Amino acid sequence: MNHSFSSKVAIVTGGGSGIGKEVAARLVEAGAKVVISGRDEAKLHQAAADIDPSGAHVRYHAGDIAKPATATALVERATQDFGGVDILINNAGVFRGGFKPKCNGG
Repeated sequence: MNHSFSSKVAIVTGGGSGIGKEVAARLVEAGAKVVISGRDEAKLHQAAADIDPSGAHVRYHAGDIAKPATATALVERATQDFGGVDILINNAGVFRGGFKPKCNGG
C-alpha cells in the first residue's frame, strides 16, 4: 500500500480472519488505527495481537454486526479509543434465512 493513513481511523468488520484481517494489517502498516469486529472474541483477540503486538493501533469489538446495537457499540469504541471513524470496511458475511441451492434437472 503506497498511501499514508497516519491520521485515519478505520473499522473493519469481519476482521478476525481472512480478508478482513489482512485489510486491517495493511491499514496498520500504512499508519492507521483500526478497530476490528467479529463474533468470536478469542479469534479477534488473537488477530489484534497478530496485527499489532504492541496493541497501540488495534482494538477489537465482539458482536453480531447484523444487530444495530453492535454497530453502534463498534462506532462508540472507535470514537472512545481513537477519536472517531474515517474509514469503514464492510467485510463481514451476514446470511439471513440460510442458503438453499436449486438444481434445474437434467
